[in-house]
Amino acid sequence: MEVEESAGNDLSTIAIQDKIVSTETVNESLKETESKTPDGEKVQPQLAGSSSETASDTAAAATETFVVPSANSMEVEGPAENVASSVSIQDEIAEQQQLETEAVKNINKNSLSLLCQYSGSSESESEDTDGSKTVDNKKHSSPSSSSSDESEDEGADTGLSSSYRKCTDAILVSDAETMDTNAVSSDDDDEDLQNQAPIRTKGEILVDELPPIEELTITVPETECKPIGLIDSIVAQIVLVQSIPGVELLNLDTVLFLDRGKRPLGKIFDVIGQVNCPIYCVLFNTNQEVVSKNITVGMQVYCAPRTEHTSFIILSELMRYKGSDASWMNDNEPPPHMVEYSDDEAEKIAKRNRKKKSNANGERDGENILSPNVHYDAEYIEVDYQYQTTTVVASGPGGYTVKPETTGLNIRTQRNVPRLGLMLVGWGGNNGSTLTAALEANKRGLEWRTRQGVQKANWYGSITQSSTVLLGTDAAGQDVYIPMNKLVPMVNPDDIVVDGWDISSLNIGDAMKRAQVLEVDLQDQVYKQLAQLRPRASIYDADFIAANQAERADNTISGTRYEQYQQIVEDIRDFKQKSGVEKVVILWTANTERFAEVKEGVNTTMADLERSLKQNHSEISPSTIFAMAAISENCIYINGSPQNTFVPGVIEMAEHHGAFIAGDDFKSGQTKLKSVLVDFLVSAGIKPVSIVSYNHLGNNDGKNLSAPQQFRSKEISKSNVVDDMVASNRILYGADEHPDHCVVIKYVPYVGDSKRAMDEYTSQIMLGGHNTLVIHNTCEDSLLATPLILDLAILGELCSRIQVRRNESSAEFVPFRSVLSILSYLCKAPLVPQGTPVVNSLFRQRTAIENILRACVGLPPLSHMSLEHRFDLPVGEVTASPVQPCAKKARVNGTATLTNGTGEKLNGVHNGDAHVSEKAVVSH
Repeated sequence: MEVEESAGNDLSTIAIQDKIVSTETVNESLKETESKTPDGEKVQPQLAGSSSETASDTAAAATETFVVPSANSMEVEGPAENVASSVSIQDEIAEQQQLETEAVKNINKNSLSLLCQYSGSSESESEDTDGSKTVDNKKHSSPSSSSSDESEDEGADTGLSSSYRKCTDAILVSDAETMDTNAVSSDDDDEDLQNQAPIRTKGEILVDELPPIEELTITVPETECKPIGLIDSIVAQIVLVQSIPGVELLNLDTVLFLDRGKRPLGKIFDVIGQVNCPIYCVLFNTNQEVVSKNITVGMQVYCAPRTEHTSFIILSELMRYKGSDASWMNDNEPPPHMVEYSDDEAEKIAKRNRKKKSNANGERDGENILSPNVHYDAEYIEVDYQYQTTTVVASGPGGYTVKPETTGLNIRTQRNVPRLGLMLVGWGGNNGSTLTAALEANKRGLEWRTRQGVQKANWYGSITQSSTVLLGTDAAGQDVYIPMNKLVPMVNPDDIVVDGWDISSLNIGDAMKRAQVLEVDLQDQVYKQLAQLRPRASIYDADFIAANQAERADNTISGTRYEQYQQIVEDIRDFKQKSGVEKVVILWTANTERFAEVKEGVNTTMADLERSLKQNHSEISPSTIFAMAAISENCIYINGSPQNTFVPGVIEMAEHHGAFIAGDDFKSGQTKLKSVLVDFLVSAGIKPVSIVSYNHLGNNDGKNLSAPQQFRSKEISKSNVVDDMVASNRILYGADEHPDHCVVIKYVPYVGDSKRAMDEYTSQIMLGGHNTLVIHNTCEDSLLATPLILDLAILGELCSRIQVRRNESSAEFVPFRSVLSILSYLCKAPLVPQGTPVVNSLFRQRTAIENILRACVGLPPLSHMSLEHRFDLPVGEVTASPVQPCAKKARVNGTATLTNGTGEKLNGVHNGDAHVSEKAVVSH
């Protein structure tokens, strides 16, 4: 109600416009006044005693403004004829018409919109000559034209009076925010309102406003066609296709075909209905276009799944999207912080996840590191870095010349973290299924009960997610540690998209149950999501893995090795397209293969390897085929098993394409302990002379390793882990001297994934004494290996965003070398670039990772000197003596080699000029 207050008195001017009357009252009135002609034809009802002119005049009178005084006065101003006389028939008519108008206004606007769009036309209730069901979406016609239509079609709905229809038109205006709420009385105004569009939300687009639909001329061979459903109905220019239950879900813009591929139906415009049996909507420009193409209800519809015209909906990805049950502004989804939850636990999880993502976006890139040598912009973290090395030259028997060297570098790290896809070869194995379950559990913040109490999802065992690095010291001289993933931007595990291959067709949920790794309560909570994930067919070659794996091989790629390679390439492309990932890591976590024989002319060069692949040479292993496919698609490839996947031809191929590779074999349990213990003993001056390692386990890895050739691959990777530590101390060992080293692995099915490892270390100590360590280690194999897979993927992706160059404007940035030796910490048999040292010492491997990450944000390497604690020195910035003029370049060594922090030469780049900074910062 509109109320105007007068400034000079206590009177209020009230525009009588809003009077509530129920919809049922209006309908009752309309029914009572409805009549029929002698011919039985329905006519629109009119109120008694009214004509069109009278109704118009009375409606105008009914909307005149009455001035109602305050409680002190009861005088009413109005039309003189109305005040002077009693209520006339015209007044009753006006009041009744006003009641109709106001009641219709209160009817739900959406319902009226649909009513006017889908009723009142003979076309909308009839069937086309081709038998297809149609609904005309045209605007409703004026009362005069609709009356003509109704007289021609006895089945048309004539239950609305003309006044009802006029009032309906008055409500349906195009913009709800600017709709005039005053009653409209004149016939001219009514006619204008009839031409206005239905109300819509902000940003809503009507079908008629869409760009024209392009004419398709695509055809496909009948052999490429797969039936997906039938045409169920045709609504105006929209053809609705009811899909066959259980068929793969098709995505928008997939082309559908008729007549077994001979002609296109059109592209999928929308998908509605249930997930297990959706309805696909195909849009045309007009209904006449549908008729002209002889498209009728009941026709069989096809897709071409193996062509570029088809894309699928990944249900697991769709399920990750969480919408709300209630609409927000303008019928849009509310932002995360505005979503309401009926379940307290769900709200708690959502808040925790938002906090995680906030940290990932805000705190993880170390932007609070204050240094004049670090610059942050929208794309990169750029650092001016002084890299220090020491060159040693022998100068006679037992003598050395030592030259410290400083190389000025620019290091830049791309800040934008891409959406990462992880494709696992052996996805359905223990490691693959456990990783997928762990990702789901951590993303949802799951909890479950065991005999020890309530357990919570975590990433224990992952250095990126559960370890810290020393940042520096605070004002009190205390060490400050932060999570490793806060130093530089890293992928959030919750955002990783998983896919992969397996020779077993079991879905990942059932594969998880088969593995018997996780607690049953946790399995039950993630099973529904994992059961919808099914591995792609993989390569099975009985010559490379144990014969006992044949019973699982029901999901394999047939054909020659080259055809298998082509299929893997196609799978990678398909995954990228459907998942929308920006970068892909492919990781082998399948069965250990036998060693491939390295032969001249077969696999020693890239050209030989590619030729041998096309010739279907028997020494091209499945893991090598996967590596070649990954490299050709510029994916990072990591070998998590001990076989020699990276034959020389593969390494050359990776370097040629600029792709990254890493391996070999996850270092998770017994071998990791060995690399620590031997390092400890040798660095303590104790001489290990005998190392005996025994294992027994009952998972499928143990079953495969029970074959001699596959065991030999594992034995080699386990035995070489002490070589560099032995070579580091020539006081203890001669040039060709090594400790005795024996490795035994046995398959015992009963113990399952819980591997038993027993080690005996015998060492010589001073004056002929001996020291013996005997260790029993129970390793839950997959729960130790799974966090390593996560770290390998995250660190591998990070390496692809780091580049360095000499501190000169003319120098170009170069990436890491193709062989990512920085990942050695996570591998039993580290793969390194040719001619570079192999490091197995766990401490040195971990320190290399930390220091490179520190360098990316301008922090010096960890020295653990702690001079401020050992001397009476103030904590803070200490400047070096100005030996060199600060503004000039000093030639330190004309043959200094630029390395990446692990002793690896970077693509043969040499440094002639080293820049000495103004200040050598000792402590930040």
